[in-house]
Amino acid sequence: MRRKGNIHHWPVSGPPLYLGGLSFLAMLTGIPYFLFPELAALHYDVLSRPEGAWAKRIEQVVVSPTLAALIGWSAGRLLGYAPWVAVLAALGAMLLLLAFRSPVIPAISAGVLPVVLRVQSIWYVPAILLGTGLMALSFLRLRQRLVAGGDGAEEPTGKRRLIGYPATLLFVLLGAWLAPDLATIFPPPLAVMAFELFTRPHAGWGKRPTAFFGCLVLVATLGFLAGRLVPFAPLAVVLVLAVGILLLRRLDYHLAPALAVGVLPILVQPGPWYIIMVGGGAAVALAGNYGWRYLEKHSIGGEIGA
Repeated sequence: MRRKGNIHHWPVSGPPLYLGGLSFLAMLTGIPYFLFPELAALHYDVLSRPEGAWAKRIEQVVVSPTLAALIGWSAGRLLGYAPWVAVLAALGAMLLLLAFRSPVIPAISAGVLPVVLRVQSIWYVPAILLGTGLMALSFLRLRQRLVAGGDGAEEPTGKRRLIGYPATLLFVLLGAWLAPDLATIFPPPLAVMAFELFTRPHAGWGKRPTAFFGCLVLVATLGFLAGRLVPFAPLAVVLVLAVGILLLRRLDYHLAPALAVGVLPILVQPGPWYIIMVGGGAAVALAGNYGWRYLEKHSIGGEIGA
C-alpha cells in the first residue's frame, strides 16, 4: 500500500505525543480528566484506519463520548456511585450509540468512568469535549495524507443486541461490584471490549484470544509500573503508549482499547489488583465471546445470530 506524504509515522507517534500533551495540561490546570484514557484508543484508531468506522463518523468521536460522559457524570451526582449506577451509565451510553447509530463504542467507557472513579467535578464533561474535539480537528487536517485503511465493521443485528447488551451490563455490574473488595477499580475500557465481543462475536478480537489476553495484561502492567515508577506523568503516558502501540503493530493486532487500559493507572494509580482485574475481565469477556459463538454455531439454521 502506497504511503502518502511523509506522515506515515503518525499512528505511532501521534497518540503518545497528544496524550502526553493532555497529561501536561492536566498537571498545569489541576483537572486530571483532560487525560481521558479512551482518547488513546480513539486517536490510534482514526490515524491508523482513516477509512475505518470511527474515522468515517468523526463527528461522533466528539459527540458520543461527550454526551455519554454527561450521562455518567449526572447519574453519579444524582444517584451515587454504587455498582448499579455504573450499569445505568453503561446502559445510557449504549442507548445513545443506538439512537445516533454511532460506532464509537469507547463512549461506553466515558459513561462508566465518572461512576467508577466517583468523579464530582463538572470539568469532566468539558475536558472530554476538548480532548475529543481537538483530536477530531487534527485528524481532519491530516486525513487526506494518511495511509488508507478500514476495518469493515459490521453493525450488530437485532438478536445480537438482545443478548449482547444485557451481557455487557452484567459484565459491568460484576466488575464494579468486585473492584472495591479488591481495593482497586473496574477498568471501564474492559466494558468497551466486552461490548464488542458480545455484540460482534465473529469480529477480529475474539479470533486471537492469546493476543487479546496477553496484550491487555502486558499493557496494564506497563501502565501500572509507569504510574508508580515514573515521577513525571506526561513522560509515563508517552512511554506506555509508545510501547503499547509498538506491541500492537508488532503483533499485527488492532486492539486499540488496550491502550486505554495502560493510561488509566497513570491517571488514578490503583492498587496491584488492577492487573488481576484486567486479566480476569479479559478472560470473562473471551469466555462470553466463545459461548456466544458456540450458541450461534449450534443453533438450528443459525437463527440466534440472525
